[in-house]
Amino acid sequence: MGRIQCVQSEQEAKAALAAVRREHRDARHTCWCWRIHSGLEKYSDDGEPQGTAGLPMLTLLQRRGVENVLCTVTRYFGGILLGTGGLLRAYTQAAGQALVAAGLAEMQPVRILQLRIPYGALARVREAAASCGAVEKKAEYAQEVFLDLEVPEMRAEKLLQRLTDLLGMNAFLLRQETGQAPIPKEPPGSF
Repeated sequence: MGRIQCVQSEQEAKAALAAVRREHRDARHTCWCWRIHSGLEKYSDDGEPQGTAGLPMLTLLQRRGVENVLCTVTRYFGGILLGTGGLLRAYTQAAGQALVAAGLAEMQPVRILQLRIPYGALARVREAAASCGAVEKKAEYAQEVFLDLEVPEMRAEKLLQRLTDLLGMNAFLLRQETGQAPIPKEPPGSF
């Protein structure tokens, strides 16, 4: 079973790997690799013959240009010996399937907007937000709706203009800040 997890540091990768190992305590092998944007790369065959698991998985990540991820493949022994070629193919295939299932994202500048909007405008605001590529991060329902949106920086002004057109003046905008967020590059199942 292959798994891809987003990590930002070696410490995060180690913690995520420990969680996978706890989840699959009775597995024979949990082979892994990670690539961190800083250039740090590590891998382990976890007892499999050298070069049959971790390194081929890492090579796959390198070829795809994927960074800030931990890739794990957990294998339970089923009584059939695969040989080195079979192991290499099995681990590479499982890692590849995990990449396809996860999809790819790229860290890009975003603007985080906190909005206060009337209930009657909620559907139109959500439609405008979606058309600008915004992601709804949180919604709180009180006398009015408080909505937190994350929008790619290059589309933020367009969204703010649409919201001004919909709701009038800037009374709807409570707070905005900038940050970085993963923006889907290739959706899950697409490569």
